[in-house]
Amino acid sequence: MKTFEDFCSAKMFGKNDVWVSTEIIFSVCWNYSDASLSFAKELVKNGMVSLVALNIGWKPYLQHQEKQKEDFILSASLSILNNLSKVTEARCYFEKANIKQLLQPFLKSAKEDHKVKSIMILVAIKSNSDEDNKMLEDTAPILPIKKLLASAISSKTTHGPRCYKGFSSVELVNSLNLIAANSSYKYKIVLEGCLPLLVNMLQYKDEEEQEAALTTVWILEDGNFWHLYDGKDMAEIIRDEPKMMKSLEELTHSTHTRISMCARTTLRRVEKPCAVCRPCCS
Repeated sequence: MKTFEDFCSAKMFGKNDVWVSTEIIFSVCWNYSDASLSFAKELVKNGMVSLVALNIGWKPYLQHQEKQKEDFILSASLSILNNLSKVTEARCYFEKANIKQLLQPFLKSAKEDHKVKSIMILVAIKSNSDEDNKMLEDTAPILPIKKLLASAISSKTTHGPRCYKGFSSVELVNSLNLIAANSSYKYKIVLEGCLPLLVNMLQYKDEEEQEAALTTVWILEDGNFWHLYDGKDMAEIIRDEPKMMKSLEELTHSTHTRISMCARTTLRRVEKPCAVCRPCCS
């Protein structure tokens, strides 16, 4: 990391004589921090957050995003930050590096991957403060994630969770889960057409996808969110989604214990919403 820190001074980035090494180092950090949470934790402890913060805040990169090298460095830096945001202990490092403010240009970016990566980072590290909630609301986060999720589950991935442009269906849905933790977004997720995508994931023969989709359905119908939309509460909307109930029922027989338990719990919650949590709406 000391060599990397010396190497990553802004004056050196983009020069041809160091470009190959730059690309290799960033690619290794990008891919391995995605594959290994332990590796991501080590990067956090050794100062990686502040290093990539230097990149996403450096004006020459922001002003020349159309160039291949600058775009790669920004994309790799955002991807590394996205991977490191999954490390719980990293939150204080993100605060210290002022990451939320540095993400602002990317949240409004016309580049789809930059925008979605920055949204995913923000929902992972944001607090429940009015300021953070307003920042998230201004990005209109659901539609960009939904579009990539639709592309991911339409891909021809042969094994594991399906992917599109480096985004896996699981990580995209996990970001929706974090967004849905704020009750004001639950109906927005439904209105953007995410339920059919969740059904697709429930039916897909990959346990990671099934578990991620189950978690989302469970969060959407959390037993405490009873507001009506078009005369229906969330449980009714979920029940009325084609193939949803059948998919949940089938997963109650999964050989994967966590999936079968989650499916049974979600099915009970959707079939018989908690009367204690819901006032009479008549």
